[in-house]
Amino acid sequence: MGKFYSERVIREYCDEIWKVQPVKIDLQDYVQADAGLKVDSQKILAFQ
Repeated sequence: MGKFYSERVIREYCDEIWKVQPVKIDLQDYVQADAGLKVDSQKILAFQ
């Protein structure tokens, strides 16, 4: 038995079962500084 490749299986389902075509989605470039929790440096408390 051959290896299971999920990308291939999903592509086959799309083609053979669902009869759908891929859709191109344009994404913005990932910028680490824009990700996650925003921290206001004026409100940071130091615990000592």
